[in-house]
Amino acid sequence: IGLVVIRPSWKEAALNPGEIELIIDPNQAFGTGHHATTQLLIEWLQQVVIPTDRVLDVGTGSGVLALVALRFGAATAKGVDFDPVAIDCAHDYAQVNGFDGRLTLAVGNVQTEQPQDRFEPTLVLANLDRQTLLDSAEMVCGYVSAGARLLLSGLLVEQRGEVEAAYASRGVYVKETRERDGWIALEAVGMESCDGGLCS
Repeated sequence: IGLVVIRPSWKEAALNPGEIELIIDPNQAFGTGHHATTQLLIEWLQQVVIPTDRVLDVGTGSGVLALVALRFGAATAKGVDFDPVAIDCAHDYAQVNGFDGRLTLAVGNVQTEQPQDRFEPTLVLANLDRQTLLDSAEMVCGYVSAGARLLLSGLLVEQRGEVEAAYASRGVYVKETRERDGWIALEAVGMESCDGGLCS
């Protein structure tokens, strides 16, 4: 599977073999897929998504990461955002791009949504700002403690330490880091997944 090409509906894009196209118009919902943090996670998703994955995208915005995860072969995806306008936009994008019942979009508070809900993700995506990553740490780490892998972004390089410490205090540890244009993305796992102390 190749590159994800994200274009607005009024532009045509010539696709090369293996490329995946998503139509995302700039709208009221945050996220057209072109920010460095989103690009980092899209590239990472291409490498880590497996066919059995149930993906939870917290703070989904336009839904682009959930859509990409499904395009890369995930079994199901759920996008949650506190903003009803964002969810409406994400529904529109899902319809335009022909997504089916494998995608669920819901209004919810990413800081209080509990791991006990019926959706049990195997992969959690959190492309949020520093404060929201801190505020939602309890919820996100609950999913990771239950066995999910975590990809998070939305952080400047200098903000890493604070967020990493908050997650480590809940038993979730950074396994790998990627950086672009001063922004970083982190892969994190629960304590039991840190083989031989490989997690930093």
